[in-house]
Amino acid sequence: MKSLVSTISVRTGRDTGKEARQTTTQPESENMLNQNSKTTNAKFVLGQIVATGGALGALEQSSQSPNEFLKRHLQLEQGDLCDEDHELNGEALNDGSRILSSFKTSKGVKIWIITEAEDGNGHRSATTLLLPEEY
Repeated sequence: MKSLVSTISVRTGRDTGKEARQTTTQPESENMLNQNSKTTNAKFVLGQIVATGGALGALEQSSQSPNEFLKRHLQLEQGDLCDEDHELNGEALNDGSRILSSFKTSKGVKIWIITEAEDGNGHRSATTLLLPEEY
């Protein structure tokens, strides 16, 4: 089974003076395998995947992979979103606006996943995993 993403760029805070590591890894989001090994079609394209240090730390502490949450994001699972935000995600498939997911790790840490709005050509450029306080 191919991994959804093998490398994630790290987005650092503006005040650190450090530049983010850039990768060219593209997600296998158009046709992915879910946890039951059944083929599932993604509802949208993720673009480049980046993550903050806080999100990566929370995933490491919970021994969970970003893939677990990215797969759920691609299927527009409601997770910890309110009904209104979940409905907005469905509308985003039609109007190209941003897509937000909110999930908790096994340790109870909330992680947000945000896929940027489409550009003028209908492309979504990036998806970011972050902690809410890093927004």
